[in-house]
Amino acid sequence: MLDFYYPLVNALNLCMLFPMAYLAVSDDIESNQLRKSLQIILIGVAIWYVADTGFSVTTSLPEEHIWSFTSGNWVDFSFACAFLVVGIGISLLPTTRSHQPQVSLQNSVSQSSA
Repeated sequence: MLDFYYPLVNALNLCMLFPMAYLAVSDDIESNQLRKSLQIILIGVAIWYVADTGFSVTTSLPEEHIWSFTSGNWVDFSFACAFLVVGIGISLLPTTRSHQPQVSLQNSVSQSSA
């Protein structure tokens, strides 16, 4: 009964990621890098959706069926590919340090001794 919730949640994730990945318009280099990362993550979530749907379908089939779920079949490979692609997309997200405060040890020592 609950086997359709995972694909449903992944479909909602796809609906939320699509506007962020493709409809954001800016000429900033950092936002272009963010958009590319989100597009890669979107591809990974799409693969994840296929894997979840495939898992739901193959586990509902009888064991005698040729497409029934077995360990190490195409569904497991799809999950591994999805996690790899999402991980690559996350690792490519831009990291900015311009908004972090700059703290120097020398200033804090001179202020505490005064």
